[in-house]
Amino acid sequence: MVQQIRRLRFWLSKSCSKLNIFLIEHSPRYRKKIDAQIAAFNNMEVSEDLRQLAAEAVAEYEEHVNSEPVLVPQETILFTSGRHSHRCNFLTARRYRTYIRMTCIWAQKQGISTFIADYTTPFGLLAMEILLELRSAGTDFTLYAVSSRHVGRRRSYRLIWETDLELAWNLAKCDYRYQCLYSVDTLYNIYSNSGTHCTEDGIRQKRQMPRPCT
Repeated sequence: MVQQIRRLRFWLSKSCSKLNIFLIEHSPRYRKKIDAQIAAFNNMEVSEDLRQLAAEAVAEYEEHVNSEPVLVPQETILFTSGRHSHRCNFLTARRYRTYIRMTCIWAQKQGISTFIADYTTPFGLLAMEILLELRSAGTDFTLYAVSSRHVGRRRSYRLIWETDLELAWNLAKCDYRYQCLYSVDTLYNIYSNSGTHCTEDGIRQKRQMPRPCT
């Protein structure tokens, strides 16, 4: 109950902040001030430190992309919401928790060791949380996080959504987080190279590809 109150206070505070920003941005005086700041910024010379910082940020992102895991379809399962994404909600979450745990047991028996959760969908978010619980309890598998939509447009199964800090904390526990918003090809490769998909509608396995020779 305390956690629910904290989440409610967080979203009320965030909504009030967005409302204040909206009112300020539509003020003529504010717009003139912002236009003046933009003009001053465009005329400002970029320091060497700023250039170096930007270069380091680009290099860090490229390193993250280059370290992207290679998926083996036969060993990969993707948890995401299907056509009936509304089925996974705060009323049905308890039933789907059991379903996800049973799916995990089934998947490991099938030789699946890589689990991917699309945390921007209700079912995928629930799956990520359950899979993290299973890992902390000693279950051994690799867990990746992926976002099929912008974080600002993500959906949750909770009535009162989790806070941004809670979400970031769980994402940090995953082995890798795909940056799909910057590459449509990345998202396509994840969905196409996941041999098994698990949604609210059930488990769907693709036509299995031959395993690579070792």
